[in-house]
Amino acid sequence: VNTVNPPVVNITSGSSTICLGDSLALNATGGGTYVWSTGETTNSIMASNEGSYWVSTSNMCGSDSAFVNINVDSVMAFFTNDVYSGTSPLIVNFTNSSSSNASGFFWSFGDGTTSSGTSPTNTFQNPGTYIVTLNVTNSLGCTDSYSITIIVLENPVVLIIPNIYSPNNDGQNDVFFVTGTNIKDFQCDIYDRWGLKLAALSNINDTWDGRTSSGVLATDGTYYYIIKATGLDNKDYSAKGFLELVR
Repeated sequence: VNTVNPPVVNITSGSSTICLGDSLALNATGGGTYVWSTGETTNSIMASNEGSYWVSTSNMCGSDSAFVNINVDSVMAFFTNDVYSGTSPLIVNFTNSSSSNASGFFWSFGDGTTSSGTSPTNTFQNPGTYIVTLNVTNSLGCTDSYSITIIVLENPVVLIIPNIYSPNNDGQNDVFFVTGTNIKDFQCDIYDRWGLKLAALSNINDTWDGRTSSGVLATDGTYYYIIKATGLDNKDYSAKGFLELVR
């Protein structure tokens, strides 16, 4: 005579809380074959989503089920800063706006310096591009990070725009051009007094020789320019003004 007992199934997990993005092994014991709420039929599954998980098993003498609730915890890293670019030495103040459950902070400023303060200040001494990263941790060991880019220039962004030139082929001041420092993108449109566009300069090194787009000499007089540019500091710059053409 063989005695068969009804199954008694248990779930062991080691923990009931995981960090967002992590997984937890759920192990079932006490049965021969298993069916999980996820549809899996192995004795062990991986849980990564928050919620209730159950497993059931049965034999000729009965069946049994077990349940476990899994919680997912998370922490969010975030900060703001008062400036994103400027000339060296550049002082940047950082304001920590991470989630309220963040309890540990580690800042890496990309220039070799670090901080464990909540909202630190850093001085970037040398020109360059720096990736600033904040890593945060909560009481359960969950982590998150947030990064931004700081651009430090050796010289400020400058646009030097002449207001008169003389395209008479004498070798002096024959073309109109804009001198720029730390300019990434540039567009200069030149119009006559009636609003007709005569020239379009799409590069900081482009010049206007006093001719229309069809090659006709523009007459002496006053013209109007509109400049839109973007500096290496990723800021937008604009200028408008009058230009005198004298042959």
